[in-house]
Amino acid sequence: MSNIKFTYQYRNAKNEKMLSEIIFSNPDDLRLGEIEYQLKSRLTNQEYFHHSHFMVPPLYGEYPDFDKNPEVHEFVRVELTDEKTTDKRSISDFITNIK
Repeated sequence: MSNIKFTYQYRNAKNEKMLSEIIFSNPDDLRLGEIEYQLKSRLTNQEYFHHSHFMVPPLYGEYPDFDKNPEVHEFVRVELTDEKTTDKRSISDFITNIK
């Protein structure tokens, strides 16, 4: 059974990107296509999300200037990995708990 790597980014008004990855377990052995479909169906324009809705750490820094920069993050990809999990939630729990 492979784990799932969820990659997301924040892009500020200067187009500077900050990237992060979270690795979830996949005990239900969900297919990658199903995971991506479920995630994209919860995104704005199948791409954007607010970090608090996905319960992931924000990437815009400690003192963001939202007058100039957006508050949203971008979904980049999900992929299979053999890397060790970095989150206690499974990918199923992660998807189910998106607000």
